[in-house]
Amino acid sequence: DTNNEGLSVPHGVGFVWATVLWDLTWAYIDKYGFDPDLYNGDGGNNKIMKLVIDGLKLQPCNPGFIDGRDALLAADTATTGGVDQCMIWEIFSKRGLGYGAMQGDTASRTDQVQSFTLPPENDSSLANCNSLSITEFESNRIKFYPNPTKNTLNIETTISLGDISVSIIDLNGRIILDKRFNALGNKLVLDISGLEKGLYLLEIKGETFTSSEKIIKN
Repeated sequence: DTNNEGLSVPHGVGFVWATVLWDLTWAYIDKYGFDPDLYNGDGGNNKIMKLVIDGLKLQPCNPGFIDGRDALLAADTATTGGVDQCMIWEIFSKRGLGYGAMQGDTASRTDQVQSFTLPPENDSSLANCNSLSITEFESNRIKFYPNPTKNTLNIETTISLGDISVSIIDLNGRIILDKRFNALGNKLVLDISGLEKGLYLLEIKGETFTSSEKIIKN
């Protein structure tokens, strides 16, 4: 909630903005995967970093949250033709920065108007929304549980996994685990008891699908 006089400046306000960008980062990783090559990679983590930097070039001086949102949308349009417009709108609207949101004075913490709505269906910025349904479909086909977990993680799908590669990557981009499994059915039990406690990215690549998931090791 940005309408909060208790938020410190700049760190409290920055935390709200960083939270939105963190949500967007994971949305990109879910869609495009994670590439441990931070400099030359083409994963979702690389794409979101480039998008944010491009957005910084387009936003005005002393920007507000809506200025920042619109700059990211403009950067996506300029660099990809708007491939991820719908995904960006989805993330921002969930945090109150939707279509009807107003930032008010960028120097004030208490005059914002929140909105959790998406642009109308005939809005040109939603032309690529069909791409989101693919991500939603994939997330419904594969389940990871329990998460958080201490020792084992179950990976279960509605289809046969077949031959897959499983990678676990830490937040520094280091590949902690990289294994191949052959001729699997629709379930795999993965032993992660040797991992240190923390947040990781699990990436699965099969013959017909790719899926990424945040996992927490307790």
